[in-house]
Amino acid sequence: MRHASGTDILAKAGTVLIVDDDPISRQFITDALGSMSGVKTYAFEQGADLLAAASARRPDLIITDLEMLEVDGFAIITAITSAEYDPPVPIIAVTASTSRKVRRLALELGAVDFLTKPLDPSEIRARCRNLINLSRAQVALSGRAAWLAHEVARATATVVAREHETIHRLA
Repeated sequence: MRHASGTDILAKAGTVLIVDDDPISRQFITDALGSMSGVKTYAFEQGADLLAAASARRPDLIITDLEMLEVDGFAIITAITSAEYDPPVPIIAVTASTSRKVRRLALELGAVDFLTKPLDPSEIRARCRNLINLSRAQVALSGRAAWLAHEVARATATVVAREHETIHRLA
């Protein structure tokens, strides 16, 4: 399981990975996010490249087109959710489809939100800002929980050592 680090993740730029085999859509999403401060985007044409980048460093958000030729968005969602990031990486699915079946499948696989084509830059920024903030808070909380667990284990070890010392002195 990949755990969040205890560093101050809120002080770092939010990392968004984008994959779309259509260069116009990919550039449109990248440009829409380019005006957001504190957000760093990495755009990929192929799903395999996005998966490699995500495995190298946990992103704050992934945006994937669902309908791609090589590795489609459903496969990307499945791969990211099965990678067991702690906490999970939020995924936005981009689709032109209005089919409930397509949306339901993406949600069941692990997508947390949708962007519907034609895309609206304001909506892209709003949805991404909300999910990046949530992702950052979850990472910070996970790091804090790990630190607290470490502190409890250390304090418990100290108490046990003192208890053994007391027993030894009383014996």
